[in-house]
Amino acid sequence: MKEFSLLIVEDNISSREGLAKSITGMELGIAHIYTAKNGQEALTYLRKLKIDIVLTDICMPQMDGLELIQCCRAEKHRVEFIIISGFEDFRYAQTAIRYGVKAYLLKPVSVEELCKELKTMIESLKEKGRESGLSGAALAEREKELFLQKIIKGDILPENIQAAWRRYLQPETGRYLAVVMDCLFFHEEGYDKGLIAQEAAAFFQDRALSGRYEIILTNANQFVLLLFPEKESPEFMRETIEEFNRRLNKKLRHDVYFGVGSEVSAPAELTLSCQTAGKAAAYLLFEPENKVIWGEELTLSSVMPTAAQTEAPLAVYQAITEHAEEKIKEHLNTFFSGFFSEGFPPPHFVRGMCTYMVISVQTELEKLAVENDSDWGEALSYDVINNLWTISEIHRLLEGLFLSYSRYLQKAHTIIDPIMKKSLFFIKNNLDQPLHVNDVAGYVNLSPGYFSAYFKTKMKCNFKEYVVERKMEEAKRLISAGDLSLDEIALRVGYDQYRSFHRVFKKAEGISPSEYQKQRTEKG
Repeated sequence: MKEFSLLIVEDNISSREGLAKSITGMELGIAHIYTAKNGQEALTYLRKLKIDIVLTDICMPQMDGLELIQCCRAEKHRVEFIIISGFEDFRYAQTAIRYGVKAYLLKPVSVEELCKELKTMIESLKEKGRESGLSGAALAEREKELFLQKIIKGDILPENIQAAWRRYLQPETGRYLAVVMDCLFFHEEGYDKGLIAQEAAAFFQDRALSGRYEIILTNANQFVLLLFPEKESPEFMRETIEEFNRRLNKKLRHDVYFGVGSEVSAPAELTLSCQTAGKAAAYLLFEPENKVIWGEELTLSSVMPTAAQTEAPLAVYQAITEHAEEKIKEHLNTFFSGFFSEGFPPPHFVRGMCTYMVISVQTELEKLAVENDSDWGEALSYDVINNLWTISEIHRLLEGLFLSYSRYLQKAHTIIDPIMKKSLFFIKNNLDQPLHVNDVAGYVNLSPGYFSAYFKTKMKCNFKEYVVERKMEEAKRLISAGDLSLDEIALRVGYDQYRSFHRVFKKAEGISPSEYQKQRTEKG
């Protein structure tokens, strides 16, 4: 007899687990019920498992229900959808029908109504006679992996862990420990993700542990090592973890950091160990010499910025306006050295302080620009700081950013010149036009030849170079915003032929507009 599988996609954990419990009691022949908190996570299940029915909400973070359905149709997943939503807007129902959704139920939905829809859908699936593409053993292994992913993310209620643990990982050992393994190498495209599992298998076989282990690759491209020791002492496990780290670093020739969680006594507490391990792994920000970071040994007391760190943004801003590059570097060195004055502060504090530094400096520069009716350069997206790997990378980013502001202001100081002020205003407000030197010269009542020489003297670059630079800055801003197609962006910066825009952009930036767009999309 065909057994069916169902996936519930709902961002509210109580609603998610409540639906799962209700459907379990319906006795409809649904053997496997999975849950996901958004469309993005649901796609992970759909790509790994044979799912027959998806029960989804519409409004969810990261990827909503309609986007999920659209992706499934594009990827040709053979799955039926039921929407349960609080939206009565007919446009949602129209979109759902267009994507082939079989039922659209409004919250709060009764158990009887849901049971009726599921029964109808299952009868339809039975008629189609579709067979699962996975063997029983392969399906069980996938289910175990997804169950462990939920424990790692804390996306399962503690009371539901015990029964599932007995199903996938029995017997219980009474001791559980999580290790989060992270390395820049793990995040590179084309990286062989099976290599870590192979190294772990070889190592633990040599080590002859009495307990078991599981190794899971998360959606964040971190590996989580779950250890279930039996007879081994805590001292032996500590030595084992440190030796495994040394072996990986030697084998991979990359800096692999381990964040180690606290040992717990029940499967339901393993999420806490995973959380402690994740917080510990985040300390790789400081590139510590000892690449195993023990969560229990971290100091979690509140941290306050030093007086020098508090004063640093204003000092950096003043150095920028004075075009004093050495002072900028000096103030940043003082700012970053403050993080190492008394051990390592929490990584989120460091990133927060660096974001505060950027916001403060950019705010002051914006005020200056308003006062002078001028420009100060391109603002940095604060997300960049959170995406950098180490504190030294953040230091280099801020130094390069603030030096670029200083140089930009130094180059643009001629805006106080009335002719240049008027010229730059015209250029800024006509970037969607071809913009020839004759156009601007006429606007400021000068001959093209005289204006061209005047412009070059004041700006230290020729007219065409300056216009291209501003157009490309605007193009990059529009691409990052993600609201327009590349053809539309080309028109917005004065190119009626995309081919011309493509050629100029690639020459200026070193990559094509589509490649730049892809990079920005991947960075989020």
